[in-house]
Amino acid sequence: AINKSNTLSIGYLQKRQTKNSSTHLPYVIYTTNIMKHTAIEFEYAYSKHSKLDGSAYRIDLNTKLKKFNGRINYSYSSPNFRGYFANTTNINSALNYTISSKINAFLTHSQNEKNRQRDTLFFEAPLFKQTQFGIDYNYAKKGKITLFNGYMKNEDRLTKSLFKYEELFTKININQQLGPIQLDINNHFGYTKNNLSNKKGKSSIQQVSLSIYKYNANLMIYGSMYNTSRYDYSNQKNFYYGGRLNKIFSKSTMANIFYQSNYIPEEYYADRNQFEGSVIQNIGNNHALELSG
Repeated sequence: AINKSNTLSIGYLQKRQTKNSSTHLPYVIYTTNIMKHTAIEFEYAYSKHSKLDGSAYRIDLNTKLKKFNGRINYSYSSPNFRGYFANTTNINSALNYTISSKINAFLTHSQNEKNRQRDTLFFEAPLFKQTQFGIDYNYAKKGKITLFNGYMKNEDRLTKSLFKYEELFTKININQQLGPIQLDINNHFGYTKNNLSNKKGKSSIQQVSLSIYKYNANLMIYGSMYNTSRYDYSNQKNFYYGGRLNKIFSKSTMANIFYQSNYIPEEYYADRNQFEGSVIQNIGNNHALELSG
């Protein structure tokens, strides 16, 4: 630490791939407080492996005032960087403003859209960009309605594309706690430009989820109806449903079961198991045994 407002860290990592091959990774992290409520953290890393040099950096800005708070994060790594991720650009930001005790306004932006090649952080995840803004209204102590508008751009990285679209959308979400029951109703209405079929059309998504926690068990079930113009096939109507059950039997024993009828095309890169279950047994303070399938 340089002083109370400034911290500088310098370090070095060595990643050894084989006995005769390794990567050298020196890095520096600098944190400073601007005024009283704003902090900036900057990280830079350099990698040296054989004849390949690479670099990466990250900027993280956080501010928190009485009615306003926000965060902006930007990270980049070159294609030859040999750290934890390479060939990646990522932006995440969120701004929130408290209008009153019941109303909040927000603006968010996220993207990993700049990389045209496969990277090691997102790999085959879709190239994605989204900006949205809206308000939260707490109409009750345990009830909230959120209204927001936005723009998204989504494109897969498969050899045969499933989707490549842009969409202007409006969402209305309702979250209500009713005793031990949590009810979430999400409605999405969009105007879609399908860049695969060169057509434009409307898209709508309705989702209802219900969760209840009782007797050391949490049960969540959901159902979603999709009627979109996003994909490269004629049948755009789909119904998805599923659920998850988590049960704690004792301080050392727990189990969970998960089921989903199908997955949406945008999740082609993620975990697509339709059914899975596991039992976890903690052994002492530092060990656990898990059986899953």
